[in-house]
Amino acid sequence: MKTTYDLIKAGLFDQASYLLKTASQENMYVEVCEDILKERNIIPYIFICFLISKESSNSLNTYALGIMYGCFGYLNGADALGYAHHLSRLEKDPTNINLIEYQLMFYEYPDEIFSDPEAREIAKKVLVLRPDSGLAEQIMRLTARAEHSQLIPLGNGLSTYEHVQLFIEKGRFSLAFNEIPNISHDELLTILKSISSEKNITAYGFIWAMINQQETAQLQLLAAQFFAIHFNDLKGAPSIVFFHTHRAAELKPDNLEIQEQLLSLYEPGNESFDLEETKALVERVLNINPKSAQGLRVKWLLK
Repeated sequence: MKTTYDLIKAGLFDQASYLLKTASQENMYVEVCEDILKERNIIPYIFICFLISKESSNSLNTYALGIMYGCFGYLNGADALGYAHHLSRLEKDPTNINLIEYQLMFYEYPDEIFSDPEAREIAKKVLVLRPDSGLAEQIMRLTARAEHSQLIPLGNGLSTYEHVQLFIEKGRFSLAFNEIPNISHDELLTILKSISSEKNITAYGFIWAMINQQETAQLQLLAAQFFAIHFNDLKGAPSIVFFHTHRAAELKPDNLEIQEQLLSLYEPGNESFDLEETKALVERVLNINPKSAQGLRVKWLLK
């Protein structure tokens, strides 16, 4: 029987989360994920995103933020994606002074999360609620050059399309969602593909935010595509591609193309595939299309 460690590494998140729920040790997922993170494997971050999609909590978003900074801060967009997780915490507890103040930690990060006037506004709010905040006082000093600058809304003067792209790239996912109804679905896909083509992880993070609102097979396949093409150099990428493709196949069991796409990932020894489930999938695909190249390939490999 596979351990939770094995299941997470294989992208079998449903099974892993079930085992965690039956475990007596609270927050056992942290211990398991830490062991995998020692291998510089990104899959624990994706597993936490999966858990957030089932039951979002501040503790899960805190851990996701910590993983992104602690292990994968070198990725393009890591700062902004971390801020997106922090905003998820703040949206659940908007009057929490600790969370309000923590925003200032993002000020000097390379992705330029805040403009100077915006950082000053946050610092001023913090000082009203916590007059002795050393961090807020430091930000006020660092942004002194903007003391008389007008606070201009992020993306002021841009088109709606450009707004959405900027909001995603800066981790302002809620703002992006507010604008999405004003662009077409194809335009949104173009934006996400454009961001991801720059190997910017915020596009992938935003897909998770969309899945949290309404999961679809198309979103799962898009996430798989991004990792297969733009993040395939990260350790754990094959399991992540499997997870998203497998989930899309579950959502659309009668879609032959998606089932074949899942079979295309199969190779002997792949720990992500359950033998009996794979045999059943091959049989189902070949019943629909007896000439299916992937169905026949995997059937031959399973002999």
